[in-house]
Amino acid sequence: MRMQSASAVTPQSTVSKAVIPVPFLDELSACIFQELAQNQPMRLGYLLIIGIVAASVLTAVLLGESAALLFGWQGVGDKWLFWFMPLIGWYALVTFQMMRRGIKSPLRGIRYLTAKHWRWLLRGFALSLLLVPAGRSAMRIKESIPSFVDFYADSYFVSADRFIFGTDPWRITHAVLGPQATFIIDRIYLLWFVVLLGLMVWLAFERDKAFQVKAILTFVLSWTLLGNVAAISMASVGPVFYENQYGDPYFRDLMEILRSQPDLKALQIADYLWTSDGLGSGISAMPSLHVAIAHLALLCVLERIRNRVVIWLAVAFEVVIFVGSVHLAWHYAVDGLFSIVAVSLIWIAFGSFVRWLERRAPSHSRNSTKPFFPVPATADQFKVMPSLSKLSRVAFRASQST
Repeated sequence: MRMQSASAVTPQSTVSKAVIPVPFLDELSACIFQELAQNQPMRLGYLLIIGIVAASVLTAVLLGESAALLFGWQGVGDKWLFWFMPLIGWYALVTFQMMRRGIKSPLRGIRYLTAKHWRWLLRGFALSLLLVPAGRSAMRIKESIPSFVDFYADSYFVSADRFIFGTDPWRITHAVLGPQATFIIDRIYLLWFVVLLGLMVWLAFERDKAFQVKAILTFVLSWTLLGNVAAISMASVGPVFYENQYGDPYFRDLMEILRSQPDLKALQIADYLWTSDGLGSGISAMPSLHVAIAHLALLCVLERIRNRVVIWLAVAFEVVIFVGSVHLAWHYAVDGLFSIVAVSLIWIAFGSFVRWLERRAPSHSRNSTKPFFPVPATADQFKVMPSLSKLSRVAFRASQST
């Protein structure tokens, strides 16, 4: 009778407690161990991501960069809020979604979602921190290009542009687009850094593991393979630095057109890059990482978002970045074309890799597509979650029994 009465009372007592249970460190580690021990189809993909980032970080450290700087640990005391911005942004968007759906207690919904999806939130936070050293390391290696090889390939890319377009591509863009369009392109080009940050947050907190692995692998390999290996093997400075590097005034007409608009940010950044560290800091034309990331963002949008407005915005952004890279003298047209083809091939290759991972996994453990925002439709869905500590203990016992 005591057991029956206890079982009858337990649901009522738990319903009255809308708290987030926090597991102890040993129980949390048991949960993580149990999850890693499972035959997760994407486990190899995540390990590959870690391996690529680790290789990039190690290379940057060997070139003399501080590991603390690569991971953003230096000065973290006054910037600690930056690391939690992805989580804060997610909570803000989820709260907004619940308020739109008429849920009167968003705080209770936040507590419910945190308890239910804490593994996903922890994984997203960890991945967002992992992507930071990936980009920083790639930039540090890019800055070291002159120590590996002299810039030599610009004349080949000038010839390639003239062969494809019949003339220098910048002559076509400046014949069609006037000073007002140049100013707009210059400002949109700066938005690339915002899109880059948004893409990193999206991929880190993506709920579809198969898509997440494919997209992040493409992201990190674009930085390392294109931004480092290809940039070193095809070392070039681009039209904006052509005369400074080779003493050839071939692009002087283009630079005079741009300098007739002194408010262009592109010229200010170019002057800074050239004078900041002798030859410059991170100067590299082929391939174009701006176009590569813009194209990756478009591929991600095409696969995961069905909103036509968002799709056309992604298409327009890539077109502006591609045209702007030539129009503002940063790149040759073949730089962007090479990046589009290369990123597409990497995307296709890792798509096949992810499908192979899913085929070799048991059917019950295969990944399923989930919405990015796991927001309950009504307050009735706020069911009390089992204790996380209880779940971790059960998971640990299950792993021990197997």
